[in-house]
Amino acid sequence: MSFTDQYIYVGAQLYDDPNKVSAQVTSRDELGETNVDYFTMSLDTYDDDLTVFDLL
Repeated sequence: MSFTDQYIYVGAQLYDDPNKVSAQVTSRDELGETNVDYFTMSLDTYDDDLTVFDLL
């Protein structure tokens, strides 16, 4: 992970075969079933363990 004044750059090495990754479209804030695959990143920009921005 790296950042500048304007951007955040994130790299991830994901090991699952892309053809076997499960995905589904859901409404906002609804993760749906627990057997789907997703990558998430949480940012605690105030370092208070309360205000967290989750990026799915």
